[in-house]
Amino acid sequence: MVDYASVIGGGAVVGLDDIPRSSDAYYHLETPGILLDISDHSGSNIVDARFAADGVRVILGRGEDTVWGSNGNDTVLGGKNEDSINAGGGNDYIDGQQGDDRITGDSGRDTLLGGNGDDTLDGGEGNDILIGGNGADLLLGRDGNDILVGGNGGDMLYGGDGNDLLLAGSGGDTLVGGGGNDAMLGGQGSDVFRFESGFGHDLIGGFGRGDQLVISADINGSGIYKTADLAKFVSGSGHHTMITIGGDSIRIEGIGAEDFLSHLNHFVKII
Repeated sequence: MVDYASVIGGGAVVGLDDIPRSSDAYYHLETPGILLDISDHSGSNIVDARFAADGVRVILGRGEDTVWGSNGNDTVLGGKNEDSINAGGGNDYIDGQQGDDRITGDSGRDTLLGGNGDDTLDGGEGNDILIGGNGADLLLGRDGNDILVGGNGGDMLYGGDGNDLLLAGSGGDTLVGGGGNDAMLGGQGSDVFRFESGFGHDLIGGFGRGDQLVISADINGSGIYKTADLAKFVSGSGHHTMITIGGDSIRIEGIGAEDFLSHLNHFVKII
């Protein structure tokens, strides 16, 4: 059985006294600016704010909760379990906190934090900030000029379209800028920077001995099928390496072209 509550009044609502804390409940929120606090509830709840006239604030509990945000500026704090949060429109702030959460920003300038657990953060449209936190996280920037920050663990960062900034964390991360002119910074682990056709003009910093470029075979119709084929596309100086392939380019700061070419099989993999 699922308990139902329609909340149309203003102010703060803490759980609602007539709903048992261990029950599964459906909360229908309409009033803008309302605060729903179900942090002491252990049931698997659904919070639906899609019909609210403006942003809402929600604090989730210990169950596996689902939230549908409003078209305003929402604030949602996840609970201790695996939550599914779709922020909706507006400029939203979502913190998954505990559990393996799935968080979707949808449209607007959203800030999405995974917290602890293996989380999936999907920025959707707009210029978003995605921060993985602890765990092996998947960060999807999609449209817009996004900032993606990996945390602890082996994270996957996909910038998508737009001019994105991707920052690796302390684990062995995989960074894919996607379309647009992206900047990517390696972290403390052994990181992988992946490139496919039409990747734009990208900049890489923090590239170390344990890091690697993974480049798609015949990228941009270049005829690159093995590592040695890449050599003729490499130029640069003693302080940076430039790889130019069919109108797109990769600039790697901190490692000279001669050093890069002498360790080509170590630094590059063609797939």
